[in-house]
Amino acid sequence: MGLSIFEKRISSFTAGAKAELAGLMRVGIVTTATSVTVFASTDLVGQDDDAFDGWYVSVLQADNAAPEGELKPMSDYVSSTGTITHTAFTAQLAVGDWVVLLRPEIAMLGAVNTAAATGAVTNTDLLMAYVKQLVTNSETLTAGLGLGVAQIAATTIDLDQAAASYDLFTGTTQAVVLESLSFKTATGAAGGALTSISIQTDDATPGVIIDSTDGDVANLTSEADLGWTGIMYIAVGTKIRLTIGGGAHGSAYVCQVTAKYRAVVAGGNLA
Repeated sequence: MGLSIFEKRISSFTAGAKAELAGLMRVGIVTTATSVTVFASTDLVGQDDDAFDGWYVSVLQADNAAPEGELKPMSDYVSSTGTITHTAFTAQLAVGDWVVLLRPEIAMLGAVNTAAATGAVTNTDLLMAYVKQLVTNSETLTAGLGLGVAQIAATTIDLDQAAASYDLFTGTTQAVVLESLSFKTATGAAGGALTSISIQTDDATPGVIIDSTDGDVANLTSEADLGWTGIMYIAVGTKIRLTIGGGAHGSAYVCQVTAKYRAVVAGGNLA
């Protein structure tokens, strides 16, 4: 029987790639099938006897029959023979079956098998589907929390308003770190009674993002982009505000404001 697509992919890995994967998983072909709880693979020979403490064994390929797709915790490993003892599979492995030993962190990520888990592993899926689920689950965990992930908040403001300060964003749920802010003017130069804009926080000592010099009306030309880059801590409840100096533009003049930030604590955002 020829090599499967999975076997060809594993066989084509470079030595360097295999070495990097070894810290997370070890792949082997069964060379001795003893019982539903014991098998051996010469591919797994040579590690320390306690190298796989707490690891799991998953059956990647068993000719589309049990125990393909099953995942069980390991209880013993013999270095000299590559023998693995584990919780019982529903059927005994056969010589030539493919298995993978997985670190517990990886094994538990891949244990989800629900309709809600996009790419969830089933008993007919092989390594690529398994990896897909790990990535999907990881993205779901991190994207939902936003911790350390770059996020974007966008809003608009009309400069045809009286001289005063107006809210753009508010720190919500948890603190965030503001990394950049872009202020894009409308088509046509600003004017009328407007003399400047500035953007800052409402802290007791305001964090200045764009000052009135940079925001002078002379710089508010058609579709101009005023930008700021730095690091600014925005606590929950802190507001980022735009101040109009002088007075109203005289007609609708809607500008775009975009902020890039990261949550300091899971759930933090700018609203």
